[in-house]
Amino acid sequence: MGDFVYEMDPHGFPELVLRNGSKKLFRPGPWNGIQFSGTPELKNNSIFEPVFVSNDEEVYFTVKTNDNSVMTRLVLDPSGSIYRYTWNARSLQWVLMINVLKDQCNKYGLCGVHGVCNIDEAVLCKCLKGFVPNAPADWSSINWSGGCRRRTGLNCSNGVGDDGFVKFSSLKVPYTTFCWVNKSMGLGECQMKCLMNCSCTAYANSDIRGSGSGCVLWFGDLIDIREFTAGGGQDLYVRMAASELGEGDINQEEENTRDLELPLHNYVTVANATNNFSHDKVIGEGGFGPVYKGILQNGQDIAVKRLSKNSGRGLKEFKNELLLLYVQTTHSYFSADKARSKLLSWEKRLDIIIGIAQGLLYLHRDSRLRIIHRDLKAANILLDGEMNPKISDFGLARTFGGDETQANTRRVVGT
Repeated sequence: MGDFVYEMDPHGFPELVLRNGSKKLFRPGPWNGIQFSGTPELKNNSIFEPVFVSNDEEVYFTVKTNDNSVMTRLVLDPSGSIYRYTWNARSLQWVLMINVLKDQCNKYGLCGVHGVCNIDEAVLCKCLKGFVPNAPADWSSINWSGGCRRRTGLNCSNGVGDDGFVKFSSLKVPYTTFCWVNKSMGLGECQMKCLMNCSCTAYANSDIRGSGSGCVLWFGDLIDIREFTAGGGQDLYVRMAASELGEGDINQEEENTRDLELPLHNYVTVANATNNFSHDKVIGEGGFGPVYKGILQNGQDIAVKRLSKNSGRGLKEFKNELLLLYVQTTHSYFSADKARSKLLSWEKRLDIIIGIAQGLLYLHRDSRLRIIHRDLKAANILLDGEMNPKISDFGLARTFGGDETQANTRRVVGT
């Protein structure tokens, strides 16, 4: 086939790529559990079933015909065009089924970085929402190769900032060779992983079947995106500055809470559990405000932290604590009893210290997200009914991705 090669690129999130020498010409998008995200015509197909396999040992794509008597073949011709044919036994000839490079939007990177191609639009290319052309004069002359740039820069420093995400639907997702993939993560965890790395610019599910699963993260510029008007493709969440977020876009704290399905109780339930926030129920007080001991109607003991108007910390830190408590699967609540401290033997005190050390080791090394507490003190260690220690008060905590080991901050935190 001359210099044209259509092959599987196994790096990052594996996908097929057509090249002429080293120049990329076309990619159908990565496999999303149903189809390649850029080839919706494979989804509803009575002739054959596409089969994509990707694991630690092998990566390949093939097709399985629904009728053993039916033959099909994929052809790459000398001009670099790709066709799928099926054999017609009656006419004794190969019949064209799919022309893979059927329109201009299949040209790799036609709209440049952060540009989107839609074959159904009068002007093929546009910028993603929140982006503007790098060279407006070139775009006016139908030259889109310069791509787009952010209208507003991101506010991110070591994973902390006010960035959010804009959801784009029905897309062939960007080029994936340099992506990070985890097939066991959910979408909420995926978003958090992206937020914790300032280089992460977008995320999506790796498998869109059912309610979706797996995580793909993009870093740097996003290129070769296509939009389907008649359906197909998949959702992509692109990182944006807070000022670019509109109604229906994703605020990071609100979406984290929704995606992780945090258990919620209304105000009346919490007030009843704490005898209307009685002073007798106060078991401690921190930077956010007082902590109350309560009992739900089902008999479950809870600790209720109430954000004070005079708190030295904000709503963002308060939500951060709630989220990290959930991430660490410590969404059972514990209470401390000062009177019981007199009953502690030196052996039990040593057990508590060891338990705290083991908890910190888990947070720093073994947790899904590495977490630095930054406000560890005796008041932030709670004991359950069996005097087992539980680390609490994550309002000032910092989180890191699994591949991050350090970060700098100028903010005074902790005690």
